[in-house]
Amino acid sequence: MDKVILVADDDRSLVRMMEVNLTRATRAYRVLTAYDGDAALQVLREKKPDLAVIDAVMPGKDGIQVIMAARVDAAIAKIPIICLVPRATDTPLVMEAAHMACIGGGHNDVAGDDEGVSGVGATSDVDPRVFCLSKPFSPITLITFVMQMLDKYEHEDTPYSLDM
Repeated sequence: MDKVILVADDDRSLVRMMEVNLTRATRAYRVLTAYDGDAALQVLREKKPDLAVIDAVMPGKDGIQVIMAARVDAAIAKIPIICLVPRATDTPLVMEAAHMACIGGGHNDVAGDDEGVSGVGATSDVDPRVFCLSKPFSPITLITFVMQMLDKYEHEDTPYSLDM
């Protein structure tokens, strides 16, 4: 059965790009979409996707509020989330809030690639199921993180760090 992924961002063209790339990926994911935080939380609760990709900055509830609400709701608390954040140099306050949501104030690792894309992987025992990925990112980077998170959480229930 195809894995189901929620993609939530107020940038409709970015949502479409992620949807197209995820549905055409080797594993052909089924993609649900939302364009604001309130809709994202509703889809999480109603559809319980296998993974969510949520923008940190959206109208209504922002992505950070969605993550925090999801983490206190036992029915959806274990859904892995990739939180899309602005590049650190663009909006440091949003990046800091996203990091706190991702790691619960614990330790984090930063990885980057040649495109200037960096991911902040949570290694904290507080919330290891949230991974921050800074914008802009390549479709291949997103697909790689999605595959790794789904593979890691498909059969085990332990914290981990992405090796990127």
